Amino acid sequence: MAKFVAIFVCLVILETGWALKCKMCKDATCSMLEDQTCQASTSTSEAACLTHIYKANENAKENTIEKSCVNRAKDGKYDCIKHKKEEVEITCDTCVEDFCNEKSGADKISLASLAVVSVIALIAPKFL
Repeated sequence: MAKFVAIFVCLVILETGWALKCKMCKDATCSMLEDQTCQASTSTSEAACLTHIYKANENAKENTIEKSCVNRAKDGKYDCIKHKKEEVEITCDTCVEDFCNEKSGADKISLASLAVVSVIALIAPKFL
């Protein structure tokens, strides 16, 4: 059993280290999302998931939502790109956990969390 848990943990670490997974808007209203795999384009940048919410102008009634992969500086800085001069930015957030730009992402149990719980369950009896 211990070998199985160790192999599982190694596979999870390898899987999470290869590429970041984000959600991307599939339609103009961002009501439908699809998975997108992200990779950093340079050694000075890192892949990140973007959630950009803005209004087309000050008088716009509805917000526009943009979700996708982006490359941000390794220090976490990213400046959202304005599509129009009169655009009003509401929020521009990036994050680096799988599917962190999905609304219900906090409800999901990741494989990494499952691996940690497995290791704790394996080690705990030795200390009790």
